[in-house]
Amino acid sequence: ENISLGLYPTDDPVARAELCLSCHFGNKDKFVTHRIMGAGHPRMSFELDTFTQIQPAHFVIDEDYRKRKQVSDGVQLWAVGQAVAARELLAALTDPKRNRDGMFPELVLFDCHACHSSMSKVDWRPTSTGNRTPGMPHVNGASLLMLRIVADAVEPARGKAMAGKIRALHKAASQGMPQMVSAARDLRVLTDELVQKFASHNFDADAMQAILGGLIKTGLEGEYADYAAAEQVAMAMDSIIAAMVDAQMVSDAKARKLQTALDAVYNAVDREDSYSSWRFNKALKGMQGAIAS
Repeated sequence: ENISLGLYPTDDPVARAELCLSCHFGNKDKFVTHRIMGAGHPRMSFELDTFTQIQPAHFVIDEDYRKRKQVSDGVQLWAVGQAVAARELLAALTDPKRNRDGMFPELVLFDCHACHSSMSKVDWRPTSTGNRTPGMPHVNGASLLMLRIVADAVEPARGKAMAGKIRALHKAASQGMPQMVSAARDLRVLTDELVQKFASHNFDADAMQAILGGLIKTGLEGEYADYAAAEQVAMAMDSIIAAMVDAQMVSDAKARKLQTALDAVYNAVDREDSYSSWRFNKALKGMQGAIAS
């Protein structure tokens, strides 16, 4: 009844992500461009579970709430948020009204720190995804990378397919607009499938452990060279560890070790202008040790 009277179904994680992203990223009706960022708008970043926790709740999840509405844990919110964010990125990349600015591609869709860094900072190195070409901006694929890691854990076949299509997108983006649009359109089909999959998926203890392991492994392979992905990893680990603690999947002593390791991960992304992938990987190794202990 409330929905029919005009309220919004924020208990639905997909609907919540779409509503949040309509401002925190934009949509076909309103969109933050690189020109607006040049005038002072902050860098675009989004993570559904973290942003949900920051926003003061106007409701209490009690027995009555659970009877009437959907209740999602932090890991599901995080996974759905990444999937919807990836879908919205791909929608913008394939939208002729949003993917260009004059003769240039719309740079808000690309990784800020690929260009905005110190001229004396020389830290480029190739990655397994092939998304870093020296001297060129690359698509801001942080949400795509997170989505691939989740898929690897719960849908390995789709995860493998996702990895190939992400590589194809980054390669196409260096070739030309038609190639990039085609690759983005192809990748969006798989992303749409994962949005629906995660919206109803039960992320159990094995899935959470697998995702945490995937986040660490991907980082130690050198994939978090730029700040945007590292920032997403920190928030992802926070969501997963909080869910594990809430579900009493770890002892109090283990929870304290994980929190100490998580603090180090957050400290490694506390300043985006001085981000060091070496320092971040050191924090990831600390998290790896805390998980194994």
